[in-house]
Amino acid sequence: MSTCAGCNGPIKTSSISAMEKSWHPECFVCAGCRKNFTEKTFHTRNEQPYCDGCFLAMFAPKCSGCKQAISGSYVTALEGPWHSTCFVCHACREPFEKGSFFDVEGKPYCKKDYEAMER
Repeated sequence: MSTCAGCNGPIKTSSISAMEKSWHPECFVCAGCRKNFTEKTFHTRNEQPYCDGCFLAMFAPKCSGCKQAISGSYVTALEGPWHSTCFVCHACREPFEKGSFFDVEGKPYCKKDYEAMER
């Protein structure tokens, strides 16, 4: 008889096999929100299972613009990660021409708005 990795109790009926361990179905839950997994996919960190939402909220890099979790590709600038849609001029909110920008107190500005600030 195997032992549940979640509660250490004996597994007498059905079980879930995940992370090279056996679990009671009700014990295999997200380490963040404690909800049962509704999909078969999960993420692991420090030998704990996490749902997509908790994993992103807890471990994904945060965008320097909107402060939300980033999944997938991103832009690195001004010492931080940015969603590509968030890395725009701080003043006019337009994307940068040819990728060049000006750093003013950690915020990106396009050439036109940067030059307007110097007056």
